[in-house]
Amino acid sequence: MFHDEERRFVAQLARKLPLNVLNGGYSGMTSMQMATLLIAKIGGLSSPGDFVIAAVPMSDLPQLRTVGSYWTKVKSHALIDPPNGSTISPSLNHTRAAWAAMNSFCSHFGVNFVLMTGPRRMSDFNREQWARNAYRRRRASWEEDAKIAHALNQSAREFASQEEIQLIDLDKQFSQQPDNFYDHVHLNDDGQDAVAQFLAEELSRIIPL
Repeated sequence: MFHDEERRFVAQLARKLPLNVLNGGYSGMTSMQMATLLIAKIGGLSSPGDFVIAAVPMSDLPQLRTVGSYWTKVKSHALIDPPNGSTISPSLNHTRAAWAAMNSFCSHFGVNFVLMTGPRRMSDFNREQWARNAYRRRRASWEEDAKIAHALNQSAREFASQEEIQLIDLDKQFSQQPDNFYDHVHLNDDGQDAVAQFLAEELSRIIPL
């Protein structure tokens, strides 16, 4: 987002690694939308032995604090069009179900499923003006989102451990490096470079090159 295509870490990975690297996501995608997209496409685009890296999206946060969960009335995130106005309570179990569906579907096609936590800048709300502006000085909302993001990433770690799949922990590596972000979730140019280098090293460890 807000970067030249060639500067984004996925494009950098394609240059750093002897692999065909494809970005299958889009801005604002939730885990449930990721699952439906993967299930629709992976069988026709993959070969046995390929790898899918599923990045836990911070776009899940609104679904995890709003009645309706992933079946929200918000059209950009709703799974049903037109949205049906579900009253289902938000739950991390819904997110884990999306990860489980992706893992199972990849396994069926002989594709390796790797889960990657999502970094979220850890900031001092009292001192950082951009944070207060972004949340309109609503500290409680900021703290709620930070708490949900932590729980989301922790759930990803637990899921990867339970399912015995590889985990790449961008949250642990980058969330406490504010100089790599230009807001609470989006990487700046330095962040794109740093994440690209870190992922190149992690993927070289995970994928036989």
